[in-house]
Amino acid sequence: MDISPERWQKIEQLYHTTLEREPGGRSAFLDQACQGDVELRREVEALLAQGDAAGDSTVTMLTPGAQLGPYQIEAPIGAGGMGSVYRAVDTRLGRKVAIKICAQQFSGRFEREARAISSLNHPHVCTLYDVGPNYLVMELVEGETLAARLKKGRLPMAAVLRYAAEIADALAAAHALGIIHRDLKPQNIMITKSGVKVLDFGLAKSPTDQTLTATRVVTGTPAYMAPEQLEGKECDARSDIYALGLVLYEMATGKRLQQGQPPSMESLPPQSAHVIERCVQSEPENRWQSASDVKPELEWAGKTQLTPGYVPADARQQLRTRPMPHISDTTLRRYSLPDRVNWAKSLIMPLGVGDKLGPYEIVDAIGAGGMGEVYKARDTKLDREVAIKVLPAALAQDPERLARFEAPASQGSCGLR
Repeated sequence: MDISPERWQKIEQLYHTTLEREPGGRSAFLDQACQGDVELRREVEALLAQGDAAGDSTVTMLTPGAQLGPYQIEAPIGAGGMGSVYRAVDTRLGRKVAIKICAQQFSGRFEREARAISSLNHPHVCTLYDVGPNYLVMELVEGETLAARLKKGRLPMAAVLRYAAEIADALAAAHALGIIHRDLKPQNIMITKSGVKVLDFGLAKSPTDQTLTATRVVTGTPAYMAPEQLEGKECDARSDIYALGLVLYEMATGKRLQQGQPPSMESLPPQSAHVIERCVQSEPENRWQSASDVKPELEWAGKTQLTPGYVPADARQQLRTRPMPHISDTTLRRYSLPDRVNWAKSLIMPLGVGDKLGPYEIVDAIGAGGMGEVYKARDTKLDREVAIKVLPAALAQDPERLARFEAPASQGSCGLR
């Protein structure tokens, strides 16, 4: 029976989601997920059976006390699609290490992880010490995974912003070398006493790696995939930024954001909501374009964080009456802005339709970014449409951001009158 691309994508997504479950709970999960679709269940179970058969014949199991070269095994830590992980001791240096033993069917991923980690030297990425014929020797990261921590509920906002900035910093370092993680999720983030560590670069892709470019190949964890990744399209740094937004949202709310659902921001400080909303835009060009842009936004949010839902009583009036020397008079057709009208409405000081700034009457919201909100407005003096960029009052309290906002006007940039 021929399987359509849409059907195959559904099978792949359900297969990966089922694979994350404990074996004893998979049957009940498929009962609910398949909703009586016998063929869908049959296809997923066939894939699971193939994986189990391959895994049983290739995974090396080591017992405590076993020797692997100079490394003495102490205890198993965990297991996953790439094989098993053990706590061990480097008998030459007396150093605790983690050893990942490769499952043969994932040897390609194993080699990719070795190349990816070996090219990174960053405090928030695990360190690679050694490579064996079928194993990696890595820094032993003491702590708990973010996934385990989230089972206890959402994190304090200060911790959320700190951890997210550290993850963004790690991603920025990887992206600077052309390495895309492609499987960022709470299970691959360790919380330690000194911050977070990003783990498991088994699906990472570097510019010279041509093994992960086939169309219709869905790799990663579906719950944390960007839309283009779910569709089997080529991924870039912005796919990791989408996953970062999902992780940030889950840390802040204690809830996983469902694919295709807009994030609920009511309980979050506006500065944090602003960062998350832009990370999880469905179109890559509408997200933050680099992790190095996300990090300072998160750091700034941590410094200027407001109580959720709090807006100073006189802030809206201040915004309306404050002199507006830096208003763009350029007509909308000069801006090439996408027709997306709701972004600015969730920020700190959104203006409403009909509000006035001097002679300018707000018609609609166009978009928003780290430097303010953009509105479509009507110049009541000259009866023409214009685009107006406004720096919210709360953001204007940051001298550095205010200076960046005012710079185009002082420099006579194109479009400012």
